Amino acid sequence: MVSWPRVSGGVLILTLLVGGCSSGASAEPASGVGALAGADLSRASEAQAAEIADGKATASEYHAAFQRYRECLRAAGFELEEVQFKGDIYEFGVPAAAVENSAADAECYDREYYFTDTLWQSHQRA
Repeated sequence: MVSWPRVSGGVLILTLLVGGCSSGASAEPASGVGALAGADLSRASEAQAAEIADGKATASEYHAAFQRYRECLRAAGFELEEVQFKGDIYEFGVPAAAVENSAADAECYDREYYFTDTLWQSHQRA
């Protein structure tokens, strides 16, 4: 099985543009703050929107967002590979089928993890 690794929890080796994805959740505000300034947050789940509303991500919010992402992929029939928590960030592989043949990775990642991960990593590197 080929997998696409995510490095530092957020960089996908293959860049994907997926249009028309909707989580059904409305994230307010529609534009982010801090490291997410100008970002369209409409793809974020209600849980993720609540985590990022203050423009920061705590360790517990970061871990919770990752677990929601993992569970979302699992519910779609995919399992993250080689999950490791290194240097305060998650590193993992994404099954190729979740990236190439399904919108599951893009949908789950954006809805549950992307914005919280971005805030967490911007804080860790500051």
